[in-house]
Amino acid sequence: MTGLSRLAGRVPNLAVGICAVLFGLLALLCFVYPVVRFLGLPLMPGWGPLPPLAVSAQGVSSTAVWNTVRLSAEAGLLVVPPGILIGFLLERRRWRGAWLLSATLWGIFLIPSYLLTTGWQMLMAMPGLADSLFSRLFYGETGIVFLLTVKGLAFAAMTARTGWHAAGTDLDAASRVHVRAAWRRGWLTARLLLPVVGSMIMVQVVAASQDFGIAATLGAQAHLPLVVYAIYQNLATVPVDFTQAARLSALLVFLALVALAVQAVLARHQAMTVGGRQHRAAAVPCGPVLTAVAYLLTGGVLLAGVGAPLLALAM
Repeated sequence: MTGLSRLAGRVPNLAVGICAVLFGLLALLCFVYPVVRFLGLPLMPGWGPLPPLAVSAQGVSSTAVWNTVRLSAEAGLLVVPPGILIGFLLERRRWRGAWLLSATLWGIFLIPSYLLTTGWQMLMAMPGLADSLFSRLFYGETGIVFLLTVKGLAFAAMTARTGWHAAGTDLDAASRVHVRAAWRRGWLTARLLLPVVGSMIMVQVVAASQDFGIAATLGAQAHLPLVVYAIYQNLATVPVDFTQAARLSALLVFLALVALAVQAVLARHQAMTVGGRQHRAAAVPCGPVLTAVAYLLTGGVLLAGVGAPLLALAM
């Protein structure tokens, strides 16, 4: 009976181990193997789905790479101020419109980027805006960076809320005791949030560089080469160039890995800076000025990220 009891006790662990091995094999077969085989096409052209008629001699477009890195970095920098403010309003302040701002961020997160772009294109086609300065700016780099920034607000706000939560009430109390000047306390808080700002930028760079919806709509109309759309062009045109698409895909993966490595370093730095167990700061009511700012920000985000897509769906 003792041997049977031991065997019965080992059966659940054995079942878990078998399931883990099967899941690992499934992930290896369905994800790792296809990705590695596709990215290895520049070295092994015979791995392509079609017999290689000729080895692609095209190099990686430096213009597309530069545009992708530059526009993604610009969107990463622009998303920081509203992201920090939204995180502060949702984490540290109490006001009636907080639920609307949260729902708006969820809407921006769920709405496809191509629908966001289509909605803004319809807005720019309305009488009075079709030939205006705003329209000319929209159909160019300014419009692409603007849409990438709006699309990244949800990720930025989530990261900022984490940073405001980590800088808990203990640090606030200590700064009030040891630092008398209000501007120095603000500077101390800003320094504590610097790793969060870096994480926001890195996450936005990864998301913006791989956003296909904006690149395939507004980017194509503005004739601005971007890496993610160049991959699509190599796979959608005849003859299909799998090798060049693999080169560009490997470049995107490399850029994402670099950004994620920087983000991991910044997250570790944040953990070392804050350290210990922090008590969450209680949300306090907003003053009149901050309440007005909160509602103006909510209205702007609602119009930019949800109003335009809803207009596109309505029309």
